[in-house]
Amino acid sequence: MTKEQDDLLQELSSATEDGGGVGRVAFRRAVMMIVILFLIFGPKILITQQIYYKSIEISKLRTLHQMLREENNYLRQQLEIQKFKNEILDRM
Repeated sequence: MTKEQDDLLQELSSATEDGGGVGRVAFRRAVMMIVILFLIFGPKILITQQIYYKSIEISKLRTLHQMLREENNYLRQQLEIQKFKNEILDRM
């Protein structure tokens, strides 16, 4: 091994031996930051999900509405045909 590699290994081992972990204060700050970020962005995420699901529901209802309108037009045409046939048969 070269001298540079030995130096890097010594620095790494000394950094981990010195406690190298996260202190209580830093851990509390990190947890508080996560909680604050969740409080800020949590409602936005929930609202976005609600909008998405409502838009899917609206799309389904629009499709159903269009199908019902087409069926209504078809039934009106059938009614007109039946009225016309009835008038012709009454005259005979």
